[in-house]
Amino acid sequence: MIHKKSQELGLINNQLDVAMPLEASVLPLIVYGEGVDPNDSINPEAAALTMKELGISDQAIGDAAIYLDPENRMVNYGTHYSPRQAQLRFRSIPELSNVKGEVVRLSANMRGKALTEQQMNRTLVHELEHVAQHDRDDSKVTTGHIAIWGLAAAGAVIGSRYGKSNLVKTAGTVLGAFLGYEFGYLIAPHERQARQRGRSVTSTAVRRGPQA
Repeated sequence: MIHKKSQELGLINNQLDVAMPLEASVLPLIVYGEGVDPNDSINPEAAALTMKELGISDQAIGDAAIYLDPENRMVNYGTHYSPRQAQLRFRSIPELSNVKGEVVRLSANMRGKALTEQQMNRTLVHELEHVAQHDRDDSKVTTGHIAIWGLAAAGAVIGSRYGKSNLVKTAGTVLGAFLGYEFGYLIAPHERQARQRGRSVTSTAVRRGPQA
């Protein structure tokens, strides 16, 4: 079961924040996964202000959703989905499967450890920058995907040439694809831009209290 905390709660929490020069006229949808720590919250108004600072349009802000994921993840701190991808990925969550805009999934736990408030806010900014890139139809996204998947494919081809047995060739293909993908991720212009934004833009949207 998925529950959504009221926007009024977010507005009350935001009274503790330092006033920002921007104003949020529209708010993203905030959805909490089952099992989220009751001390954790995402302030919708603070999230909207961060989105405006990143240049995201009011239309895209109002259509977007942020999902706080309590599952223990092993690989990524967060990700974002297009509306079509969200419909497929979150079919069991009506609030997300029917969303009109981009969906950001934010991990609360990684490899058995609760992420810090700072880590989660930095990840939120990173993923929201990807929303901003799609909103402004940034050509860096296409260039970056070509780099990532092109290097993954090249790595798979190179890896498949090592060894004589099928098992070794298969392992080489998988390893080569993984290394190619990781290198592509490091050099992809849209990912580099998102990482830079994560370091330079500060958000206070995510609040973590004492963990239950």
